[in-house]
Amino acid sequence: MVKETRPTGTQAVERSIHLLKLLATRGTFGWGLTDLARRSGLEKATVHRILAALEAQRLARHDRREHRYYPGPMLLELGLSVPTHQPLISEGQAAAARLAQRMRCVAFFYLRSGHEFVVACRAGPSARGGMLIEVGHRRPLIVSAGGVAMLVAMPAEERQTVVQRNMLDVAAMGTAKPERFVRMLERSIPLGYAANLEDIVVGIHAFGIVLRDAGGNAMGSVSLAGPPERLLAASADKIVRLLAQETTDLAACAARVPATTFTAG
Repeated sequence: MVKETRPTGTQAVERSIHLLKLLATRGTFGWGLTDLARRSGLEKATVHRILAALEAQRLARHDRREHRYYPGPMLLELGLSVPTHQPLISEGQAAAARLAQRMRCVAFFYLRSGHEFVVACRAGPSARGGMLIEVGHRRPLIVSAGGVAMLVAMPAEERQTVVQRNMLDVAAMGTAKPERFVRMLERSIPLGYAANLEDIVVGIHAFGIVLRDAGGNAMGSVSLAGPPERLLAASADKIVRLLAQETTDLAACAARVPATTFTAG
């Protein structure tokens, strides 16, 4: 690895934000210092120095017994100060609960964060024991139906840029068979909504629709995931209409969120 100089100003801030985003990808399990350095592409000493500063401000938490780092409580406290999103989250929870109960599947409400999605709400039992998508988790858009719903709604040039970045992230994660994500996206684009037909996990179908902000940008999505016998491929259009029907109020809340310029960086 190339020897680093001690960063100042913007570079230090960007590195800190990069590490905070990575911490958020494994909020439940945490990161070891060595793995976090490897994934971030930074020197281990640099990562340790930044984490110490973040921990001092309660933006990161260090479990010294397990030698792992987690997102800190200050992140939650800061999030409470964003008034435009509070009604959105409340309605997202209500919509997800209705969908999960009606379809006996798991329902998700995602928010877009640049080239990634963040799980804002979920309801219902896991479709499979290995479904590790919980509230607060952050993933590349292309790896989930809810993320693909946002990709489908983007202009082609923007979508291509985001997908290229996503595939780099997928490779860095060591994810097997990345072509399955591209297959899901290519199926979904002409449909106008996300359709995951066992592309991600065998025995799981998922469908998703986009939510747009006041500027018409893809800023979130709602999706359902469950076994094929409950989410039949032949009933996809009916399922999508149900998603739209049950999220009317949520879509109205999303449309009141100020327009945001999302970047793929």
